[in-house]
Amino acid sequence: MVREEAEFIPARMKKIQHIEHAYECKNCKGNSSQKAQIKRGKAPQPPIQRSIASPSVLGKVIYDKFAQYLPLYRQVKEWERHGLNTNDKNLSNWVIRASRDWLQPVYETLKAQLLSKSVLHADETYGQIIHRSDGKSGQANAYNWVYRSVPSQGPEIVLFQSSLSRARSVLEGFIQGYSGTMICDGYSAYGKIAGITFANCWSHVRRYWLKAESKNGQIDVSYCDELYRLERQFKHLSPGKRRKQRQKHSKPVVEKFLAWVETSPFFGEKRPCQSS
Repeated sequence: MVREEAEFIPARMKKIQHIEHAYECKNCKGNSSQKAQIKRGKAPQPPIQRSIASPSVLGKVIYDKFAQYLPLYRQVKEWERHGLNTNDKNLSNWVIRASRDWLQPVYETLKAQLLSKSVLHADETYGQIIHRSDGKSGQANAYNWVYRSVPSQGPEIVLFQSSLSRARSVLEGFIQGYSGTMICDGYSAYGKIAGITFANCWSHVRRYWLKAESKNGQIDVSYCDELYRLERQFKHLSPGKRRKQRQKHSKPVVEKFLAWVETSPFFGEKRPCQSS
């Protein structure tokens, strides 16, 4: 008979001392005509100078905050139970220093690779920051912008940019010097930037038609669903073959949809924007 059960082995906190020994040559020391030679060992350097935070502690703090959504003030109690007496100010400084000194160079390298791609996705969503640097209330919206490359152009890169604003200047500052196609929604910040072609997203087109409780809404959703069905068939093709299949099968569907929009008396002079 075999019985299995899960066993949890709690983490342990250790105090590790790094000692640098210095060695002096005794023969050189007794020779007045020769300068004494001293050799000193080199202990591993800390990730943050003059800090007790080891790489494992920093990794745990950052993981709990951003992956487990555990606020720093709540982490303090957990660290105390493990034997590390600290406070949320220390933890905050550790996160900031580790991000600036070790993660920022990685972020900048990924950003350079991201902006070298010819096609990007972009979007933004709101959030709130309790203590804002601009003096506004914590109830005011801040924004997280996200930029992503496409799978057909190598490993996917996803980068976030936090900002207190949704202004167009935030987008312009991030993509400065970029030239290519950006797939996005209909937000007014996306548009009329030199060197960039903005392509609207079909999911946003479909989303608004789903809200229309009418026959026209159902017709438009059916066009979008047909495009999605074709995309599932083309998913595993190479970019070149996928483009050919889109030109052959998807393009006629889009042309029918646009013709329906142009000729439908339902819309009159107010017609939805065309999407790429």
